Amino acid sequence: MAKNYPEMHELMKGVAWSFGLDITDDSYDFTGLWQPHAILPACSVVFFPVGYTENSHSILSRNYDFTTGDFTGRKPQEGGLAVMARPILFEIHPDQGYSSLSLCAFDYLGGVLDCINSEGLVVAILAEEESVGKIGREPGDEVGMHELMGMRYLLDNCKNVEEAKEALLSLKHYYSFIPCHYIIGDRSGKSFIFEFSPNRNRSYIIDGDGPQCVTNHLVFLHQNVEEFMETDLNWSMRRYKMLYESIKAKEKFTLEEIAAINAHVAVPPNAPENPQAAPGRTLWYAQYDLQDLTLTVKFYLGEKPDPENEKKVVLEYSPQKVYELKK
Repeated sequence: MAKNYPEMHELMKGVAWSFGLDITDDSYDFTGLWQPHAILPACSVVFFPVGYTENSHSILSRNYDFTTGDFTGRKPQEGGLAVMARPILFEIHPDQGYSSLSLCAFDYLGGVLDCINSEGLVVAILAEEESVGKIGREPGDEVGMHELMGMRYLLDNCKNVEEAKEALLSLKHYYSFIPCHYIIGDRSGKSFIFEFSPNRNRSYIIDGDGPQCVTNHLVFLHQNVEEFMETDLNWSMRRYKMLYESIKAKEKFTLEEIAAINAHVAVPPNAPENPQAAPGRTLWYAQYDLQDLTLTVKFYLGEKPDPENEKKVVLEYSPQKVYELKK
């Protein structure tokens, strides 16, 4: 870390110091401050380049979908917290590297889920479910960058898409929880999706050509939406197809239209069938403006029964709030 990611090594020194430990003691892992977790997230993201928005700004539009329960997927017990009860928005101005605004969970040191830096680079991570179905899971702790820490690395070190590509292709990757893939964009309007083959022996870069969307299946294996068979579509592919058709429907989009496209693929407000199980919900909707360096976000707060339909619930969200990254 001191050689390959000095910015993280400085954070590790702070962790070691705060616990009264020696940074050179390899019996401890100072690269993260982890929460327990065991549930697959399912998210939807669209990147809109400058030429496709009414305000001529590059915009990343993100649904973060996850369980509302504890790490077993059940409703939290008395006094317990849901896995995602406390996401944290970090504004960081490091001595080394670029400043950034990032929504984090799981690991409060490098656990970046979506983010923007001072150079107008934006990154979002999504679970990639297809490899798990084909190969199974093989999580572990290895030397290199786990699936979330790689996001922090890009924020600290990269100012545009080309630098992000070089970084991702040069890093040593592993996953500590689940396989993931990424969508990265910059303020010039360039974007790409980065993902691994199911056996993780190949890397794929899928460049954007206009608005670019991603959900939870491998995009490099399913690039021709016109060939999607309706009978074969899982929920990830259905969301992808809905996003794809929406972003091809017109030439330019307002911020309200961009939000509405993501709202169309948010987790539906169905009442849980099992009273012990915690339902999955869209826990936040985030919209990043790469020119203004702002994050507009609203968070899921809870739900109540729908008085007009026992099979539905009424979802409650926080008021929308705008955060600006100060240079």
